[in-house]
Amino acid sequence: MTLTFCPNCSNALTISRADPSSQYPLGVNRFECRTCPYQYIVDCAYYEDTMMKRKEVEDVFGGKDDFGGDTMAMHHLWHTLARKLAWNFWVSGVLEF
Repeated sequence: MTLTFCPNCSNALTISRADPSSQYPLGVNRFECRTCPYQYIVDCAYYEDTMMKRKEVEDVFGGKDDFGGDTMAMHHLWHTLARKLAWNFWVSGVLEF
């Protein structure tokens, strides 16, 4: 495993391209320290795979089963939406009583 921190000064290493040579005419990738002369030539494929945990999120409107079926919250939601829809139609002149 290659280093991601400099062993001399403990700063993070950056990736850069080394100067061309007879062996590598286009140059080669390297890890280099920006504060000291340390460098590590990357001569093979390199990748890091980090598994991230999903963060637990609190339920905002209640639990998972709160809006399933005929609950009071769902009834209140539909009632409020129906009143707003009727009001919008009445104000716009589409619906007259």
